[in-house]
Amino acid sequence: DAAMNKKDFASAKINYRQALQLEPLARLAIKLSEVSVHAGKLTEATKPLLVWLESDPNNARVLQFLGMAYQNLKQNSQAIKTYEKVLKMESENVVVLNNLSWLYSLINNPEALKLAERAHKIKPEDSGIQDTYGWALVQQGQVEKGRYILEQVVKALPGVAEVEYHYAVALLKSGEVTRAKAMLEKLVKNNPSFEGRKEAEKLLK
Repeated sequence: DAAMNKKDFASAKINYRQALQLEPLARLAIKLSEVSVHAGKLTEATKPLLVWLESDPNNARVLQFLGMAYQNLKQNSQAIKTYEKVLKMESENVVVLNNLSWLYSLINNPEALKLAERAHKIKPEDSGIQDTYGWALVQQGQVEKGRYILEQVVKALPGVAEVEYHYAVALLKSGEVTRAKAMLEKLVKNNPSFEGRKEAEKLLK
């Protein structure tokens, strides 16, 4: 843990691996996975989790982190399957509800709104959950309600491109075309990469 705090990921990895060999614990498998994430080795992050699940296939916490590892890799179908498995065991897992809702929204699955609503009821003050919920509302036609929520998120998380994109789309759908397009132009100009950039470029044409 001390090595992780110092961002000495190589040492942390060695020590976590040794600790896991001495005392097999799920939390150590998760920590070993997290080291790889912090070191930017996203593929490696799945390995200790998959090994753990061979002998403990229904460990909800390990499955949750595996879903997050798949999500980091943009392996969304694998992430969805993994999160769905967790949700069958932990129906009120707010992280999984939020992340699964987000992944569903990317494939226009109408269940996205139901999951986002459940997450929002559990943790209404969380800005990330508010963003997912507001965006799901906008996508499924409840534009004014979604816009109001996203307006609060933009204030709470200034400068987050994905959030600003969601709010700009909400503005566009509620008829504030000039303001929305100005926001989208600024986003595309200042952010070479963000979730929704291609869609933002299409809206500006």
